[in-house]
Amino acid sequence: DAPPGWVWAGRGADKAFLYEIVANHRNGIDVDKFDYFRRDAYHLNIPVSFDCDRLIMHARAIRAPAGAWTVAYAEKEVWNVYELFRTRFNLHKRAYQHRVTHAVESMLCDSLLAAERGGFRLRGGVKPSRAMEDLDAYVSLTDFVFDAIKAQAFNDPKLKEAAALIDRVETRRLYVHAGEVVVPARGHELVATD
Repeated sequence: DAPPGWVWAGRGADKAFLYEIVANHRNGIDVDKFDYFRRDAYHLNIPVSFDCDRLIMHARAIRAPAGAWTVAYAEKEVWNVYELFRTRFNLHKRAYQHRVTHAVESMLCDSLLAAERGGFRLRGGVKPSRAMEDLDAYVSLTDFVFDAIKAQAFNDPKLKEAAALIDRVETRRLYVHAGEVVVPARGHELVATD
């Protein structure tokens, strides 16, 4: 969603539904999601049970009761929409939020922070933690940066900690997963917030 006070520029209100096609903030059904579901499921060998092509064929722009135009789907596609959100849940549970994914992500972030403490810099002398502020540094922040850290660690003992973390990821000696608790909808008051 846009920040408070933000005024959208571009097409008029009668064409606002066009934004829903790419990034639907109203219901989360958009072609961006179709694209990454298809791509990620393919590369992770996770079956996808919804048919995005069929859903697109049954999409229409309609005038909602409030008067604004919006993207809607045929009622017969309700099962397909259900399968879309089930696929989303499945990918989050089995990939995006998986304990191994979290461990690798944490270890790689820790290695970048350790490298930064050891003096490692990206293109233009930018710290990795500030790369989002410099486009040249940001585009250099690819997987190759981990190879660069390991290579520089041969001659720079201040980068040994970062290189050791990268080595642990590569050899799957990951951070230990302490546990996971599923909190029932009515049990959230039992969970400490401190």
